[in-house]
Amino acid sequence: MAKRRMHGTFVFDEGASSSYHNPKTKEVLGLLEDQSQKISYHNLEDFTIDPTGQLNGNTRMSYYGFSRLCTTLDVPQKFVTKLSEIDAELSAKVLNTTIQNRGRGFQLALCDGLVEGVVSDRYSRLSNLDVMRIFDDLQVGDISDFSLQGLRMRVTQVDNKKRGPQIIEPRKGDVVKGGVEIFNGEDGGAAFLGSAYVYRLVCLNGMVSPRKESMGRMVHRGGSLIDRAALIMQKASLAADKYMKVLPRTVGIEMNNLDQREASRMTANRFTVGFANDVMEKTVEEAKTHGTPGVVSVYDYWNGITYQSHEAKSIDQSRRIEEYASEFLTAYAGEQIAA
Repeated sequence: MAKRRMHGTFVFDEGASSSYHNPKTKEVLGLLEDQSQKISYHNLEDFTIDPTGQLNGNTRMSYYGFSRLCTTLDVPQKFVTKLSEIDAELSAKVLNTTIQNRGRGFQLALCDGLVEGVVSDRYSRLSNLDVMRIFDDLQVGDISDFSLQGLRMRVTQVDNKKRGPQIIEPRKGDVVKGGVEIFNGEDGGAAFLGSAYVYRLVCLNGMVSPRKESMGRMVHRGGSLIDRAALIMQKASLAADKYMKVLPRTVGIEMNNLDQREASRMTANRFTVGFANDVMEKTVEEAKTHGTPGVVSVYDYWNGITYQSHEAKSIDQSRRIEEYASEFLTAYAGEQIAA
């Protein structure tokens, strides 16, 4: 039985989730082929919701699917959830009335009978399977990590050679590889995104370029999506070069106490104080284990950030952490990156 979580009187299934390190491409394609056959789209206005969160009495939603529904209908999610605790019937009535008033032109995205998202009539499908086939055809390198959460997919690939411009050693035995990261979704809430990717083998940490520096962001609308996606991937596969040139230099950029406090403040503002403390703890450990005990470098702090993605609860959160790592790198070595 699927795991479930409860918000107010609404009960949600967690949905399918899988994550693999260094998987074979054939296995990934097989997994996506199986998922693709289970995906279907249905007119939103043909559904009604009951006080437990079921649609038409037998269709359940994932928590993310419910979030997408509330966003689409422009109904505050916290409001209907809290209202359900006071008057479950009224909460369901608010949603059903809004579906009839605003639901035309939208479709529910289902996977194996579970609502995972909402798309508009303007939505053009670029399946995760098609994206992975393009990825395979380009032969960018080996898959380092593959994650699938609901209808969202994240794939990272790195150079599979032993030597090359996208393979460096900032410290002896500390191998870092450059590559490409692809993010895609079929739930109506995720655009296709191709970005530069940097992967540290010793701790299996990764970093992606900031969204504003990505090689392409493409919403699921219009035609020629597959061709456009292929072009973005080709550009992204070469974009890690500038980071690969700078990373070795950051080993020698020492962060004094003032620098460390400022970095922690910046990190806490982006995430939480607890998160910033975890980063600092890992940074000190990194300096002690792989660097110089008592001396914190920009490279150590960068690794302290990227390590936290291991603890992320979703692929979206993991990506936010790894994207922040590149923003930190730009803040402390921006002139060298731009050079």
